[in-house]
Amino acid sequence: MRFYLSTMADLVMFEGNGEWKMEYQNLTAPVAAAYGMGIELAEYCVSDNLDEPKFAGVDAQIRSERLPLVAERVLHAPYNELFPSAIDPKARELCDLRYGQAWEAAIAYGAKKMVVHSGWVPMIYYPSYFAEQSIPYWRRFLDEHSGECVICLENIMEKDGETLLEIAQKLDDPRFRLTFDVGHAHVTTDGEAIYGWLRRCAPFISHFHIHNNMGELDTHDPLDKGSIDMRRFLDTAIELCPEASFTVECMESEICAAWLKSNSYLEG
Repeated sequence: MRFYLSTMADLVMFEGNGEWKMEYQNLTAPVAAAYGMGIELAEYCVSDNLDEPKFAGVDAQIRSERLPLVAERVLHAPYNELFPSAIDPKARELCDLRYGQAWEAAIAYGAKKMVVHSGWVPMIYYPSYFAEQSIPYWRRFLDEHSGECVICLENIMEKDGETLLEIAQKLDDPRFRLTFDVGHAHVTTDGEAIYGWLRRCAPFISHFHIHNNMGELDTHDPLDKGSIDMRRFLDTAIELCPEASFTVECMESEICAAWLKSNSYLEG
């Protein structure tokens, strides 16, 4: 399966009694099933959803409402305050905990890929330091975790793909590949540079996040609502990365699925 829908549209955040809470809807999986798509589980982007007793409730909902509808799934790992290249060893221990929990969930759900944010922050980590510290972290993680799942490292604030490409090249492990998020790249670099980035990283890209914006803010707009020429991007990405998968990361799941179908990216 090539195209997936993120369940981010199912997560409703609100503030209550001084803390952020979350409610769940079941909007995405029925749309994915209707259009012959998979789902990318976003529930565990909220890291404490991996802790008991919250995990039991979230897991039960996922299994009852989502998994019966779609056979294929990807899992998005948590990312808040998680930095694999962290200077503080206690911060790396938090990464070990959360990524380990997410890995176990991915294996339990039969997810073939686990998307992980890179953790690079401008003005905090120099690119060379970030790569030097990330490589041993991910090598150790892969050595300690088994299962048929591929970690796909996602660009967030990077201005190009060189540092993530260096990490993937030096790890040289088939269980470690890249996620190219075109919406993020469109905010951090100019439109044409995206294609150079794509060409250089193509041999290591296994997954894409697709959503649109106007090049200023990461708004996760529908595929045809922004300044990214999404047809050009998808056609180029499919040509350069013929085995890669794509997740639509938008709140308007059905609008995006219909766009993909009307533009002949979905079968049937």
